[in-house]
Amino acid sequence: MTYIEKSQIDLINNNRIYSIAVMSLAATILYIIFNPQIKDSTLLFWVTTILAVDAFRMFATISYSLAKKNNRVNYKRASQFLFLGTILSGLCWGSIAIILIPTVDGPSALLVVVTLTALATSSTTTLSYHYQLSFIFVILVIVPLLLCLPMQTYIVGYHLLSLELMLLILMLFLLKNAEVFYSSCKNMLLLQARSHEREHELLVQREKAEQSNRTKSEFLANMSHELRTPMHAILGFSSLGSSKVETASSEKIASYFSRINESGQRLLVLLNDLLDLSKLEAGRMNFEFSENDLQATVANIVEELRPLFKDRLLTIDIEPASINTVAIYDDEKISQVVRNLLSNAIKFSPEGRSVMVHFAEATLNIDGSESSSSEIPAVSVSIWDQGTGIPEDELEIVFDEFVQSSKTEHGAGGTGLGLSISKEIIKRHGGVIKAGNAADNGGAVFTFTLPLKPTVSLL
Repeated sequence: MTYIEKSQIDLINNNRIYSIAVMSLAATILYIIFNPQIKDSTLLFWVTTILAVDAFRMFATISYSLAKKNNRVNYKRASQFLFLGTILSGLCWGSIAIILIPTVDGPSALLVVVTLTALATSSTTTLSYHYQLSFIFVILVIVPLLLCLPMQTYIVGYHLLSLELMLLILMLFLLKNAEVFYSSCKNMLLLQARSHEREHELLVQREKAEQSNRTKSEFLANMSHELRTPMHAILGFSSLGSSKVETASSEKIASYFSRINESGQRLLVLLNDLLDLSKLEAGRMNFEFSENDLQATVANIVEELRPLFKDRLLTIDIEPASINTVAIYDDEKISQVVRNLLSNAIKFSPEGRSVMVHFAEATLNIDGSESSSSEIPAVSVSIWDQGTGIPEDELEIVFDEFVQSSKTEHGAGGTGLGLSISKEIIKRHGGVIKAGNAADNGGAVFTFTLPLKPTVSLL
């Protein structure tokens, strides 16, 4: 149910209690006035029925109000109760014309006419938020009155014709007025709905901006730490070596240089990541596409990272590919992606576990349509680790800049740029990359898919 439909139900129920109370009072007064003129129990049955209907309507309205306070409104049921209550009330008030008009005197007949027209008119105020309800009630009340007026003998001829014509004009006027009121109300609710949507969008954008600001602040704090750590090591060991150049052994001096080199390499990686990301975002990174074998690319990076696997007591299991893994891509850039994914797998896999690599045939959709003609052959590479995995609500945002998974231990996840860079590289190849969790061991799974032959626009 739409916002406008819910608002219409709210508006009708807001003043419905008072309307029902007035109608119950009117029914009771009519019974008191006309009961002496009716010889049988028909009028008693009518007033009992209409009071029962009003009791049902009152119960539905009060139940709705209580549910509204507790934010547990069943709008579908509330709409059904409104329709049912309107039909039953309209039938009851329409039937009073059938009961009274043929039997009462002239002044009493005019009183019935005035009462019913007043009720029909008031309905355009309480029910016109929902045109269908107003239409039903007016028709059920006025039409029986028009049909029964010729049955009485006090108003006849020209006067009867004039009265019926005025009632018909009144009915048409009420219906038209209800339609105009309904259209105006609907337009007002539509504007209100759009205003709420825009307000919600502004809140969402503000939250995103605040989150972005917090993320960048966290990144700057993390980045400053990451940059300071190797820089302090470089300065510290160079200062220590300078002060002991005359007294320290060659082995000691060599260890200082080794530590300086390690810190320099770490600092270079951080700076390269920042430079790569800025180039990718600006579209200024050059790609050199050529025919390469993904199996060979992965194998080369595995050999490069073999010491890290050994230090962590990890094994690497590359499933031999039984498919064609030769594709056209930039070997250096895809090697960077594989290196990032394998480095993450090494970081988050407990010692003594295994990292797995799997190749599979795939297809890529080049124009966003579902037709098979838009699909091109591709190959996918999946890298499993046996770590803690990634929370389901973070599978998309881990590729955002400066973002790390909430399960990343402090200081273990670097700057959070590796996956962002990988995503941009794969995107520039016309491929896709996604994250998931392994069903069997609970570790993370990163899969990237590359077209065997990229489109001309990418070359």
